[in-house]
Amino acid sequence: MVSQSVGTVAILPRILDLLEENPLSEGDFYPGDLLVATLRLRRDYWSDHVGLLDRARRVAQRADAMANQLNGAQALELRRLVGEFLSN
Repeated sequence: MVSQSVGTVAILPRILDLLEENPLSEGDFYPGDLLVATLRLRRDYWSDHVGLLDRARRVAQRADAMANQLNGAQALELRRLVGEFLSN
């Protein structure tokens, strides 16, 4: 749902709870896909939810350190998204 921006305000706090426990939590597709969907939220969403942004940044930093647990392509994509997310 978060990847489609459906109910984001209601579900993102719970998603961040899950990601804080395990940044590589799996949705329906692959390990880390829940974080990938979260990091792809529009920038204007984050500017309206700064508290959640702080949480997402901490999760992203942890995920970057854990990316070596993923296969090569997934690790590279996650690191790319984390880098973009943290640089904005």
